[in-house]
Amino acid sequence: MSEAQAQQALQRLYEDSSIRDELTDEESEVLLQWGEAQIKRLAAQELDAAAFEEAYTHLARLLTRMGALAAGQPYMPPEEAQAALARVDESAQAVGLHPAEERFGAQAASDDIMGNLQALIVHVDAPVFTASASVPDEGEAAAPAEPSPEPPTEGESPSGLSQLFSGLARFLSSHPPNTEGNAAHGEEEPEQQ
Repeated sequence: MSEAQAQQALQRLYEDSSIRDELTDEESEVLLQWGEAQIKRLAAQELDAAAFEEAYTHLARLLTRMGALAAGQPYMPPEEAQAALARVDESAQAVGLHPAEERFGAQAASDDIMGNLQALIVHVDAPVFTASASVPDEGEAAAPAEPSPEPPTEGESPSGLSQLFSGLARFLSSHPPNTEGNAAHGEEEPEQQ
């Protein structure tokens, strides 16, 4: 896999209008930047040209499916949204990602497309934990437990999606977005003196 092939894949990514069909420019940018990171991850795996092309095809399909689900989920019947999520998960696995095991429910889908999109990115790019990673070494202190989510109020059913949004909100509030233009494209800002 050459640097030129990776650059061609990035160019194709940004030219593929099917990925952006149902999204605003701002929403598209979030999805495309995440897609760019995935292309770089695939390029680092030193795949041969045919394997990289196959992976890129799966990635483009994944991005298209994620955009469509993020935009359409609030208007889909729950079973249709779950089927769409299963297709997203299938595409994610085809490019070596590990979607979260816990499925979130479509009933709590928000009209906030950006929020839905960010939740899907978190869902498909879930960290993989091994049994050994969760057990601290003898000399290591155990991390404090996260507070458990509040129980649902009467008439409200607990939803994985609402829990995912809550977790995403906590993450985003503790990691403010970098709004510097150059930093969004991987360029470092010169130090201020």
